Parts: sequence; structure tokens; C-alpha cells
Amino acid sequence: MINKQKIIMAAVIVTAVAILGLSAYSWISGIPLVSLFSVKNKMERTATQMYQIDNLHRWVFLTFEGEEVAFLPRRGILEENICKIYPGRYDLGIDLEGRHWYTIDNGVNGSKTAKLTLPQPCLLDGGIDELNVFNVYGESDDAEKSKMKSDADNRMRSRAMRQENIAQIKKNAESHFKRLFRNLGCDSVSIEWEKSPRQ
Repeated sequence: MINKQKIIMAAVIVTAVAILGLSAYSWISGIPLVSLFSVKNKMERTATQMYQIDNLHRWVFLTFEGEEVAFLPRRGILEENICKIYPGRYDLGIDLEGRHWYTIDNGVNGSKTAKLTLPQPCLLDGGIDELNVFNVYGESDDAEKSKMKSDADNRMRSRAMRQENIAQIKKNAESHFKRLFRNLGCDSVSIEWEKSPRQ
């Protein structure tokens, strides 16, 4: 019982010392005691966001999933035609690697303006899901499989990068970056898109 009372008393003393220390820091810094923890959390969030901005180069803003039917006719009378269904998944967005793509300007009245220059959307990653290719009919050799897969992949990539998807990527990117930079304290965020993709 005595040991338990000592432990409780020690915990009370440590808590009191911690509160006194925080109160003293609050008085010296001029920051209200209740705001200390929210300030710390905000600083941690800001640090995380800045790390993402400076180190995350490939930003995915749309995922395209679909299927492509590939048909390969054969000329031989006794040879069966081949038909397969190829599923695919593609990540679309913008690639910022090697770019200085944003600036933050301080205004005379203390306001901050972020100016972003973004590259045209592109296909970042993805391809045919080979484990789930469905063979409708016909048997194919390795060369035929490779050709059919390549043709299906090329057609699906073209579908993924159609104009309505590009427009959606830009809309998603602008919404995300405006929110991100405003969370960093910017009063306004302007975004421009480069005219053509980087070669």
C-alpha cells in the first residue's frame, strides 16, 4: 500500500512539474497554453506537406481500368482464330521530377502567393494484368501472345489518355494543389499548364 501511494505521489509531482513548465513557456512565448499542442500539430502537418511537395515527383490523379478484346485471325483453313480479353490498370497524373515547378512570393502586406507551373498529364504506370487474361477461344504460341498483348496494351493506353480523362486529371490536380498550398499559409494559388508535354 505504501509503495502504491509513493507511485501515485510521484506521478502527481511529475504532472505538476510538466504543467508548470508548459505554463512558464506559454507565458514567455506569449502563446496560450491551450494552443501549444495545436501549434505543434500544425507544424508537424506543415513539415509533412513540404516533404511531399519537394520529394514526391509522380502524382497520381486518376486511375483508369478497362478491358480490351484482342482478335487474331489465322489464314490456314484448319487453323482456329484466336480471341482473348485483356484487363488493364493505368495510373495517370503528372511527373514533376527534375522540375522547379513552384514559387511562393511574399506580398508587401504580408500575404503569400504560390505560383505553380505544371507539366501536361501523362501515363505514369500500369499495364496489362497478365494473371487475369481470359482466353475466349483458340490456342496461341509465344509470338502471338506477345503481339496480342502489345496491341491490347497500346489501345488501352490510348483510351486511358483520351481528352476527357486529361481534363479530369487537370481538375483533380488543381483542386489538390490549391488546397495543399493554402494549408501551408498561401493566400492565393495560381496554376499554369505547360503547352506541350516534355520530350
